[in-house]
Amino acid sequence: MFRPIRKKALRYIVLPNVCLFIGLAIYFPGSELPIALTLATGIQRGSLQTKIDACEDKAITGNTLTDDETEFLSDLYTCLYKGARLTFILPEVSKMMEHYLAQSGEPLTIDASIFNTNDKVTEKMEAIKAEIRASTQLRSIYRSEEFYMPDFSNIDSVFGLYYGHITAKPIRRGDTIQIQWRAEVPWEWPSYASLAEKHGDPHAESFPIPNASCLLLGINGAITIDNGLGEYLTQLGLAKSFIAYAEWVEVID
Repeated sequence: MFRPIRKKALRYIVLPNVCLFIGLAIYFPGSELPIALTLATGIQRGSLQTKIDACEDKAITGNTLTDDETEFLSDLYTCLYKGARLTFILPEVSKMMEHYLAQSGEPLTIDASIFNTNDKVTEKMEAIKAEIRASTQLRSIYRSEEFYMPDFSNIDSVFGLYYGHITAKPIRRGDTIQIQWRAEVPWEWPSYASLAEKHGDPHAESFPIPNASCLLLGINGAITIDNGLGEYLTQLGLAKSFIAYAEWVEVID
């Protein structure tokens, strides 16, 4: 027979959860809270997905969103950047999304690690370093072609980067070469029109947002959001594109 839970023990169970809920309600105020809870847990994900899909359909067909739908999108993307901040593994994504929604359009400095711990970027860096080492006369600047930067070697980059480029400014110092690196990526989301032209499907770049239910359901428990919807925010006056960049120094032999 189970013993009844004592009041003191009940306090230890209930009180932390109440405090957690209050904390979340403060961090995600008003209409943000139910969205944030669904994004985190997957509970009522069908309802949230339906709202997202309806906004995507209107964005593609050119139908005007209602004021409630526009407010919903503002809350949704605010929850995404706040949630990314809470994960502690997506710090630059959170920073860039917040800057995007702030609509200043000013360039944003981000941490260099999203680039220089990323295998796709470091591969380009090695190619440039080989070119520098082979140069009898150093050029003032070396530049990569534009390339697709996201790579699973750096999770932050998977959600935060797109097409960008890197440059290197080398200075010979005795037997070594000091390189001033700069990596930059336009935080400019693809439009539905450009996706349709490129892939033949405006929904072509639709990505899953994982939540706790994915532990049981796998990718089927995720909520999906089109890249094109992110660009549509600029048309609604909810966001503005900008350049994200990082600079760092490396010394090579």
